[in-house]
Amino acid sequence: MKTPHRAISWPDLPLFRLRCPHLQRSQLRPLRYAHLLFFSLLIGCQRFPAPSGDLASGAQPVALTSSTLPVETLEGAVDVSLADRLRQVVQNQTQHPLEKATVSVAGLGPIQLGMTIAEASQATGVEFAIAPGDRAQVCQYYLPTNGIDGLGLMAIEGRIIRIDIWPGSPIQTVSGARIGTTEAQLEALYPGQIEVLLRADGKYLTYTSNEDGRNLYRIVFETSPEGRVTQYRTGQFPAVTWLEGCS
Repeated sequence: MKTPHRAISWPDLPLFRLRCPHLQRSQLRPLRYAHLLFFSLLIGCQRFPAPSGDLASGAQPVALTSSTLPVETLEGAVDVSLADRLRQVVQNQTQHPLEKATVSVAGLGPIQLGMTIAEASQATGVEFAIAPGDRAQVCQYYLPTNGIDGLGLMAIEGRIIRIDIWPGSPIQTVSGARIGTTEAQLEALYPGQIEVLLRADGKYLTYTSNEDGRNLYRIVFETSPEGRVTQYRTGQFPAVTWLEGCS
């Protein structure tokens, strides 16, 4: 005669006994058919390690977003130097090649007095054309074809002998003089090297370099009755002193 198979209840399962060894069988007998409650006990009896740190006190991790970070943290996180470099790249791409060039007694940036117009174009990447209405044969003014105002190259027999900076130009000298600079500032920029000549509606302030071999060249500033630079030019003497340019 076969021994009837005894039904195995949930508390008899080895896994259950392993999970909850502290519970007596008599305590588990009412749960024999309570499957859902069994699963609750099974999960609840697992011995997880106690949480530590902030999580132990009930704190929850917070996603760091622009609304949770302090303003000073957000500002500090920005790579300002990188932003400046990117801004400078964009600016350089839109800036005329001659806007940052500076005037000296030798010329304007890469444009040197004595160059041909073709050489000046090659040195700067800027095309120059004869000024409209200029019918002179020996002396002619050349203007940039686009991108910058207030700049003219005077050429005699095809070679640059003078460079004019007119109102509206952003170009300045190596020492920092520009359109709008005061006479007092010119005297401070070129101490002891400025010669002043009066004219009907202002002055001519002429700078002559002390360097050997440079005394043939000048920078002549024209000022208004208010004592500010209205235009200036660099070039070889005597062409740099001609009041009417090529006329």
